[in-house]
Amino acid sequence: MLGSFVVRAERVGELAAAVGQRAVEGPPLGGAWPLGVIVESVAEGASVTEDVRRRHGDLVRVAAVEVRPLEPDAIRAGHGASAAGGLDDVTVFYEVPLDERMEARLDAVAVGGASAKVRTGGVTAEAFPTTAALVRFVRECAARDVPFKATAGLHHAFRGRYPLTYQPDSARGTMQGFLGLAVVAALIHEHDIGEREAATLLAAGAEDVEVGEDRLSWRGHPLTGDEITRARETFFRSFGSCSFEEPVAELKALGLV
Repeated sequence: MLGSFVVRAERVGELAAAVGQRAVEGPPLGGAWPLGVIVESVAEGASVTEDVRRRHGDLVRVAAVEVRPLEPDAIRAGHGASAAGGLDDVTVFYEVPLDERMEARLDAVAVGGASAKVRTGGVTAEAFPTTAALVRFVRECAARDVPFKATAGLHHAFRGRYPLTYQPDSARGTMQGFLGLAVVAALIHEHDIGEREAATLLAAGAEDVEVGEDRLSWRGHPLTGDEITRARETFFRSFGSCSFEEPVAELKALGLV
């Protein structure tokens, strides 16, 4: 369920102790640890990837580099750097802010066959995008066949008001749900549902989900197992959270896992 462990480029070196212990224990089960590395540029991503290959061999591999927001021309230039930097087997995600240049950035991402990354929260209420802006991003990705991942603020399965941090006196704000986003993204990808309908579905809760042996229904909108698999593999690739245990525990409490 974890997929890639995400780490900033400047902290990759801190994995050395863990990797050393892994080497003592023997070859890794299931292959090398996959990393997603947050970088300032594709060139930095290529440099980190090569350094990890040289230092850690088959114990750790960079599966993805996640590039901080760039202007469209810099994204296009990054495609050439990706090809020249030996990143053919590494997924490149470009973070795309939900602003007036969103479409231009997504056009640039699509040209190189790369993927997009959307920020869905933070530690203040203002850091969370509106439902309309998030739905527009997902639909624009689908229109361009651009896969995407989401990061930050998706600790809970369903949309609602939650504490913004782990502090006892934390303010509360409206957060999107990771399961809601995943299902709505699949419905957009597989059934091209409209913006208004998608925004309504993002507000659905646990009582609106019906899970069968090989299908799921979300407020009467069905998805087959094959459709979910296809959307997962080719469109909504993953979501990032600073807690692994919290989302899993919530799904278990809801009886969904």
